[in-house]
Amino acid sequence: AVQATLWGGDYTYDAQWDGIVITASDSGNATVPCTLRADLTGDCHVGVVDLIILAEDWLGSGNPADCPLQADFAENDCNVDLRDFAILAEEWLL
Repeated sequence: AVQATLWGGDYTYDAQWDGIVITASDSGNATVPCTLRADLTGDCHVGVVDLIILAEDWLGSGNPADCPLQADFAENDCNVDLRDFAILAEEWLL
């Protein structure tokens, strides 16, 4: 069996079915949602650009009901601090 880790995005697959073993049944597209909280650019990878956005928001705060800070992903408290950085560091280069 072949197993692969898929990151968020669209993937094309082909499938064949021989009546006994599922090697597939059709072809089409599958979308895998991105679950990285620190992916601020939407490319489903956490890298330098995401770090730059966090640095621009660093130690920023505001009203949680209308928070302008992109990098507030730890607790949605409209504060960008070490809790947010810890999540980014954990997901770094994923």
